[in-house]
Amino acid sequence: MLRLTGLIAALLMLTGCLPGNTGVEAILDLRGKAFEDAVLQEVALEESSSLSAEDLIRLLRHIQVEAKGTPSYYFASLFQLACLRAESSQVGGLAQLFASIPLDSPDRYHTLPPVLTLIMERELVQLRATPPLLKFPEQDLPSLKWQKEMSPSLATASRFALSALVPFNETRKAAAEKQRIDFQTNGPLYWKTVDRFLLDQPNGGADELLAFHWDSWCGTGSDAFYESHTAMIFFALVHEKRYAEAVGAALAVTTSAEESSSERFNAQRREFLTLCGIDGGKLIAGTLAARDIGYCNQHLSRSDLLRLIDRNQPEQALKYLIEIERLVSHQVGTEYFVQAIAPLRELQESRGKRGFFSNWFSSTPNPVESREATLR
Repeated sequence: MLRLTGLIAALLMLTGCLPGNTGVEAILDLRGKAFEDAVLQEVALEESSSLSAEDLIRLLRHIQVEAKGTPSYYFASLFQLACLRAESSQVGGLAQLFASIPLDSPDRYHTLPPVLTLIMERELVQLRATPPLLKFPEQDLPSLKWQKEMSPSLATASRFALSALVPFNETRKAAAEKQRIDFQTNGPLYWKTVDRFLLDQPNGGADELLAFHWDSWCGTGSDAFYESHTAMIFFALVHEKRYAEAVGAALAVTTSAEESSSERFNAQRREFLTLCGIDGGKLIAGTLAARDIGYCNQHLSRSDLLRLIDRNQPEQALKYLIEIERLVSHQVGTEYFVQAIAPLRELQESRGKRGFFSNWFSSTPNPVESREATLR
């Protein structure tokens, strides 16, 4: 969202359609199209904008109260920029701004990730002081033909992944059996639950959030729901110090390849796993092995798991992933996994090619059109 709006604004600046940089007071004095152009100018400047987080928050409040005709994506872009610059003392104000967005507004999907990233940082500060360092009881691998062909290290990674996923899988199953709320018919209730948790952060929020599901046969809009829902569940479990369950929830988060806030949230999830004493590359690879070789039928997306791999240290998972490619290459329905691993092979051969791994994540297409099909 921020990138797209910034691109539009940059093009307008080049053609002379937007004014030069101005202060927040001057912008607030503008009306109508002039105000919108000035806002778009700040979005275009991004990191070069002279406005502080507090200035941006003032503009956002002005848009909500005085300039309601301003295009909604301007608000979302300004909100993301404010989150990038915010200090810990300003998180509460941004959370209140988020909660004031109409419950049926699509802006909620674009503004939740950056504010959630800010709030999650406060949780990580506490975890850095007292890391939980988790232990999971080891699970046996089912006796499948792949077991004899797996290397001892991949088998160990798979057993560990199966063990680490147990607490969250049991929590999710229990929640589904207790209550199931359809998001399509209860969207406002879902967002009220999100708002209450972001503002008050009460215990029990994770269980309330787990009750919501996408139950429609139509998948339109499901991606946006899953992105917000899975991220909120992970954050709620961390906040409630249910760390063992949060490990599995960290792997289940659905993220966008386009949003910069998604990569920051990915980095936070990787740090969370590290603070729990978990080798993230080993866990992700073991989860993919368990998913694609058939040891468990997890509702986990391959593309989201691969996107979680640390782009700066892909070698951590690379050896496992290439072995998984070899094991699944002759299985029916695993063409996408083989296709996804191909760039990893190229990466191994072209270690000096800077930026390749990042480009792969943002450009690799996902041929699975339906989220329900992806999560099968």
